[in-house]
Amino acid sequence: MNATDARALSDAAAKGPVSAPFIEALNEAITRKATTGETSIDPWAHLGTLRMPGPTLNAKRFIKAHFVARGFTWTDHPDPDPGHPASHAYTTLSWE
Repeated sequence: MNATDARALSDAAAKGPVSAPFIEALNEAITRKATTGETSIDPWAHLGTLRMPGPTLNAKRFIKAHFVARGFTWTDHPDPDPGHPASHAYTTLSWE
């Protein structure tokens, strides 16, 4: 097996059962927020309730591509206050 073959296996896993629970959780979070009139969520904040390890980097790329292909806007924001200990970079998934 070479690196290309290994990457193909990783991509196949990320597109299938590896990311399915995360996509399902985000779909539920979007439904909850949309019914209250909100237009965005922090996608990674809604995955902490799954009681499972977070998605791999490869799965994160697939999850992002999945929602962008469905017409959502995915925005990665830089840390708004780098010197503050409670400040950090964040992501929004919006449907405005």
